[in-house]
Amino acid sequence: MKYKRLKIFRTFGEIEHIKETITMMGRPSINKYLQAELRKLAKNFSECKKCVTPAGGDKEMIIISVDQEVYQILEELSKLMKKPIASIVDDLFIVPLLLPEME
Repeated sequence: MKYKRLKIFRTFGEIEHIKETITMMGRPSINKYLQAELRKLAKNFSECKKCVTPAGGDKEMIIISVDQEVYQILEELSKLMKKPIASIVDDLFIVPLLLPEME
């Protein structure tokens, strides 16, 4: 079986938190955990694409208004997390709304 490498970029603090969480779950490593989860995803996707993602059609844009105080906090988060503000909003709020509960 051939393997492909995936590179996941997170801050040191995020990686440490992930390691702690995976250890508390009784999993031996990030690598083993993600391999198992990705196998589960591949199986679910091959059986039912719509069960994994509602994606389809062209990309569309959503524009939201954010007050200045909240935007300043988002800017701080952006610097801390080393990613654009839109990516932070996407990661923390949009993605969870799109993900079905996977068994």
